[in-house]
Amino acid sequence: MKALQIDEGLAEAHVALAFAKYQFDWDWAGAESGFQRAIELNPNYARAHHGYGSYLLVLGRFDEALAEIRRAEELDPLALIISHYVGHVYYNSRRYDLAIEQYRKTLELDARFAWAHCGLGLAYAQKGMYPQAIAALEEAWRLDESPVVLAGLGYTLAKSGRREKALKALDQLQELSKGRPVAPYDIATVYAGLDDKEQAFAWLEQAYEDRGLWLPLLRVDPALDSLHSDPRFAELLRRMNFPP
Repeated sequence: MKALQIDEGLAEAHVALAFAKYQFDWDWAGAESGFQRAIELNPNYARAHHGYGSYLLVLGRFDEALAEIRRAEELDPLALIISHYVGHVYYNSRRYDLAIEQYRKTLELDARFAWAHCGLGLAYAQKGMYPQAIAALEEAWRLDESPVVLAGLGYTLAKSGRREKALKALDQLQELSKGRPVAPYDIATVYAGLDDKEQAFAWLEQAYEDRGLWLPLLRVDPALDSLHSDPRFAELLRRMNFPP
């Protein structure tokens, strides 16, 4: 906001503020206006299209999200995070074969990009291809010992019936949290994989209280599909002011 007081025409500042508005304030209308203003100011700013695409994704506006992310990819074709995010849109819109294809394309750019291995593993998991999923997620963990990756592995182990190993992943997440931030949302996804709805909602409630990272993905994340029928899920969406 200080940057915009100095120069309202800074597309970068509009994008950063719009991210904050939807990620942590859940100000959906304000965020959309910010992204649109950034694109108006600089139509060739890839980060603006990427950001707007991520916003559209969490609202379930998948075709619009894909169009924005594809535009970002055209503007910055070697950006790994943008290439990966194309797969992320496909994944969250349940187009798993297209997600797998896109994550593989990202890995052709850089085989050491852990996020693409992680996305690939989760897409395999949603197709029930658990050996391939676990292998991809273990490779992601080897490359980047991130809580997000570990949570994805824990979720996949749970879905594949390897309950004890999934519980071990939860223990590792708790251990990691002693030295670095671990998003409650990540822990909730593992419990969702274990079909432990009470713990899943307890951790989602913690994410809500913390305004935690990843929570805006709540409505579209396939890992949480098993929670949708519970009235607590709709209530959480309502409290986050999600538009219809």
